[in-house]
Amino acid sequence: MSKYKILAGRIGSAHRRGRDAQPSELSASAISSEPIASSSRHGEEEENGWTGSKWLHRGFWATGIMVAAAAFHLFTGFTAPFPSMQQRAVHLALGLVVVFLLHPPTAMSKVAPNRRVGVVDLILVVASAVIGIVIYLQYSEILQTFTYDSFHIVLAFIATLLVLEGARRTTGPALPCLAAIAILYAMFGQHLGGLFQHSGSTFGQIAGSLFLSTEGILGLAMGVSATYLVLFIIFGSLLQLSGAGDFILEQSNLMVGRFRGGQAKGATLASGMFGSISGSQVGNVAATGPVTIPLMKSTGFSAKMAGAVEATASTGGMIMPPIMGATAFLIAEILQVPYAEIVLAALLPALLYYLAVLFTVDFEAGRLGLKGRHTDGALRKVARLFLFQGYQLIPLAILIYLLIIAGTSPARAAVWGIVGAAGIIVVTGVVTKNWKSIFRLCVAGATQGFQATLIIIMACGAAGIVMGMLGVTGLGFRLSYILTQIAGESVPLLLVLTMIASIVLGMSLPAVAAYLILAVTVAPALTELGVQPVAAHMFVFYFGVLSAITPPVALAAFTAAGISGAPPHGTSFTAVRLAIAGFIIPFAFVASPALLLIGSPGEIVQAFVSCLLGVVALAAAVAGYLFSSLRLPWRAVLGMAAVALLLAGTLTDLIGTVLLAVAAGASRVRGRKEAMGSTADSLASPESV
Repeated sequence: MSKYKILAGRIGSAHRRGRDAQPSELSASAISSEPIASSSRHGEEEENGWTGSKWLHRGFWATGIMVAAAAFHLFTGFTAPFPSMQQRAVHLALGLVVVFLLHPPTAMSKVAPNRRVGVVDLILVVASAVIGIVIYLQYSEILQTFTYDSFHIVLAFIATLLVLEGARRTTGPALPCLAAIAILYAMFGQHLGGLFQHSGSTFGQIAGSLFLSTEGILGLAMGVSATYLVLFIIFGSLLQLSGAGDFILEQSNLMVGRFRGGQAKGATLASGMFGSISGSQVGNVAATGPVTIPLMKSTGFSAKMAGAVEATASTGGMIMPPIMGATAFLIAEILQVPYAEIVLAALLPALLYYLAVLFTVDFEAGRLGLKGRHTDGALRKVARLFLFQGYQLIPLAILIYLLIIAGTSPARAAVWGIVGAAGIIVVTGVVTKNWKSIFRLCVAGATQGFQATLIIIMACGAAGIVMGMLGVTGLGFRLSYILTQIAGESVPLLLVLTMIASIVLGMSLPAVAAYLILAVTVAPALTELGVQPVAAHMFVFYFGVLSAITPPVALAAFTAAGISGAPPHGTSFTAVRLAIAGFIIPFAFVASPALLLIGSPGEIVQAFVSCLLGVVALAAAVAGYLFSSLRLPWRAVLGMAAVALLLAGTLTDLIGTVLLAVAAGASRVRGRKEAMGSTADSLASPESV
């Protein structure tokens, strides 16, 4: 089948599904598949008993605003951003307006897009637009003012309430409650005693830190969201709609499907590649899980194991370069280092994470006696698929080239990536003469992309409140001091405390918000004790990401369990077992910064090879299989080998290598004996006579 027929079938199918649907319903995007546009029927309502013109519908206005927002960010990304406060205020106002149109007062649910805008939501929409307009027009005057009048103080607190309500509707109550506590602490913390007492703050100071400066809501996090994140998420949406997601999944299965546990390995590779650009662990599971999980179950994996593999692989996408769920840009901005430096530093730990998952899957398949699927001409099919559909990766190749090699600014690189993805959609529509699909898919990419950004905008705004209040009260510095005092001079103890704090915060907050708060409060304490700044921030980020599979609140694992039909907590515990290396790798790169490409080439090679052997030993110990099934004593030996290899040091590397070699030899000998025994039994059976 030619590439044109393949694409014609895909777009034709999308067109048939979307004839009476909205742009965002045209594809099962990893970002969102909720309806967002207005009803296609002009004079009547389709459900809920509402009647009236489409001009009053939420979805009609939301779609228009999201398309306008995408156009605004594309323009500023290609030319140059507006002055920081202007750019961030417009970004926030657009996000708030869409949140109040699409999200009802009941948190984290949806309303039908053809419902009329209610009075309360209409007031919130107008208020959101007003604060954006005021800041856009008066930003210069506000930045030059040291004392604020009553109007601007009231404006700041109204904006704060809007952000808190928007965050409640999109992320749930935890983050807004934390932000509200931070505000109350700034107002009344001077009455507390001990380390938590501060000198007191006026309403003007609090208002300035909240909204009338580039420190709080309109601070660094909102700046990164307004200039980088939104563009990369739109890029991911368009890339998926252009067919790249299906191509990655099919290619991964063809490449490894014939090996033992091949479907699970294909799911791991596909989820990792797509997860890097999706920006959400849960969104990645929801997008790829309905395809990968049934395939894994059909080859012999249990529902629990299939769900755990998908959750583990999708979660790891957040730590996989080049985009890393777009958090790499935040780390680069906070540390004031080039983006490419963060991407390169994250490369080896991410590879080790996925290699550990692949080895564990392979050993589990060996223990269960699973075989790969025999596919005739697999290499020929891989080559043919690349020949006819490999062009779908051109936008991703453009992005990587501009970011890593050409050194283009992230915003402009994302714009060119978006142009490339849109170009594929346009060319495909022209070749297949499906003209309507061009408009529909481009609008769907813009609306789905901006809709997926809403949770990040609200999380950055609420996290900005916390960061602003930590700054105005000085609590951020005191928290670092408190942690340092608790840990003393013990870096391992401080790392364990940081790990616990990162996982707990990550369970209740979006990964971006959790990282931002910990980057201000905990990371400085690590650097004070001599940890490399990049390693400290990567450490905090890793464990915030891994909270998505860590019980008791393991959202990615629970989502996968819903698809696989397995018990949620059982799936999450299995996911932790699969990703156990991911919980150790951060300690390894803190102890050996060579894993972050900090050091000489020899040190980097030694660190990577020893850690690679370590994850192999750990995977075998966890699965209970190497060349044959392993009894408990040999699993303990492999566990000790893994610890020794993952620790920094030539002596420990040698000890770990010897232990691994001994265990591997014993497993190999036992495997040969079992094979010979099974052969003898088969020859002695009556059926062989």
